[in-house]
Amino acid sequence: MTQEELSERLCQVLSMLGGLEDAIMRKYDDLLVSNNEAARHLGCTPNTISRMIREGRLKRETIGDSTGIRYSSIVKCKAQ
Repeated sequence: MTQEELSERLCQVLSMLGGLEDAIMRKYDDLLVSNNEAARHLGCTPNTISRMIREGRLKRETIGDSTGIRYSSIVKCKAQ
């Protein structure tokens, strides 16, 4: 395999990984977690999560019969 072919293949793989990452994030968009679970992911206390909700930094949502914090918003908060 030439270096050009290898480079092209690497670009294809990276593109597919980007699509996979997007699909995973869409899956997590409907996953709700409790304050305790959110606190564990962010390395803080449940009281801190409650304060973040009051301040508008996180949002509690209801999907069907479940209420919690979207996991995707926890991931975004962790990345900041």
